[in-house]
Amino acid sequence: PLALLLRAHDPDHPDPGMDPRARPECENCMQTLLDLLLYDKCRGLDIWKQQQHLCNICFSEYPGSQFVHLGECSHAFCKTCVSAMAEIHVTEGSISELLCPEPSCRADISASALGQVLEEEQYERWHALKLQRVLMSELKGVVFCPRCEETGRETPVLPDEEDDGNPPVARCGRCEYAFCAKCLGLYHGCDPCLHPEERAQQAAMRRLENSHGAAERRKLKREAERGYLIGVNDGDDLPSIDAA
Repeated sequence: PLALLLRAHDPDHPDPGMDPRARPECENCMQTLLDLLLYDKCRGLDIWKQQQHLCNICFSEYPGSQFVHLGECSHAFCKTCVSAMAEIHVTEGSISELLCPEPSCRADISASALGQVLEEEQYERWHALKLQRVLMSELKGVVFCPRCEETGRETPVLPDEEDDGNPPVARCGRCEYAFCAKCLGLYHGCDPCLHPEERAQQAAMRRLENSHGAAERRKLKREAERGYLIGVNDGDDLPSIDAA
């Protein structure tokens, strides 16, 4: 390893062994060391931007100048891919899914990285959604509507108070869906809360109701029938199902 020795310069007691051609400007050793480290980091980044790198999203090679570092981790991807991903989540309101695409990482994407890839209007929308989510998370008992989340929207709901030991009911002001604030399933009154598997089955039934393609309807029908036997023939009108 290379050792670097820094000493403060004392003009009243010059070092006789000092090269007279050198300009002694090291009056603060710590600040000089920080300046050198910062220069080294910036210089390394400049070299990295001139080299070709592989984007692990689109698997194309671009110079580093066309990449964006995500900020909260060391990963970087091409601006085109990060921009497309960010625009989708901001438009749909699912900003909680704005995470590093690396499966082993999933760190948050920093505001500075989003500022590089989003248009001003989209960035302002992200900032408003982020602020809303933070404020809602600070309120005790706030939950998010499971029906709206399935359509890519995040709707905070403040549940009613518990009544006679029954779990609190939450009513979404956007889709008017009433659900249990504890298990997030269709409100069940004094009955026990749903297990996660039962919630998934109910969600499949609702997607079955809202699906349009015949192939999708058959697939979701099989998924729903794993927990609930329902008779639906392809091409028939589906019964109204209200489940989480």
